Amino acid sequence: MLTLIEYCGFELLYGIVNLLPMDWLSGAGKFLGRVYYFLSSSRREIAVQNLLSAFPEKGTEEINAITKKVFENVGITFTEFLWTKNFSREKISKIVELENVAELQILVEQNQGAVFVSGHLGNWELTAIAIGVHLNTSLCAIVKTQHNIRVDKKISELRCYFGNRAVSMERAIRESISELQNGGIVALLSDQSAPKESVYVNFFGRNVATFQGPTAFALKTKKPLIAVYGLRNESGDYKISWEKIGFDDLSNYNNDNIATLTQRQTDLLEQVIRKHPEQWLWLHRRWKHVQ
Repeated sequence: MLTLIEYCGFELLYGIVNLLPMDWLSGAGKFLGRVYYFLSSSRREIAVQNLLSAFPEKGTEEINAITKKVFENVGITFTEFLWTKNFSREKISKIVELENVAELQILVEQNQGAVFVSGHLGNWELTAIAIGVHLNTSLCAIVKTQHNIRVDKKISELRCYFGNRAVSMERAIRESISELQNGGIVALLSDQSAPKESVYVNFFGRNVATFQGPTAFALKTKKPLIAVYGLRNESGDYKISWEKIGFDDLSNYNNDNIATLTQRQTDLLEQVIRKHPEQWLWLHRRWKHVQ
């Protein structure tokens, strides 16, 4: 019964959002984020504690201000994602800029294959959609299955609306290796808390369990590992930047090299988050497993 109520609530919100004009999305998203901020004291506390630990030099007032913006960012991301089917390819190309797109187009045209790794920054859902649109290709996105089957189906439908494929983490290894060997692009978010048996790397001064999938796939298949970050600017549009993470010095596929490359990937992510802390998802227990 609870899952049915949850699904009905999701569908109700989906219907309301899709009645809005695009110019209203940001405002509606900020409103939803503020409601979430006031209603979810547990998530609010997690965000504050995470920020205090990551930025000990910042005062309480600044931390609280960042926390509110974090919730607003979540609201905007969710609202824009629900509105996906109202976008056109032309509109997405206009509001989301992809830096150095010609270089990535060559990679796609030559069927080189690549691992795209990112985090819950800006609007991560729109970032994945926009990359596929700009490159006129289909991304194989590795995603976490939602506990509510009906909601999960709806979310997958939106993620795949412009041609991307959503593959559950349970099938990630086989699907990813096959996609990369066939010259495709595998996209993953690797910034949330990983199982305690995962590789541990330094992130904001603490050795924390981190997903090693992106680096393991890159090392295993010898495909480029590309860090991708889509950030919202003051106008409400987005700019996607990217950078290849070199690993020519890590020729062998082994645990030590996976850990080394995961640290490089994590260092880049931390650099971006430090510049734009209000656009990262501080609401989860990222430092659940620490050494």
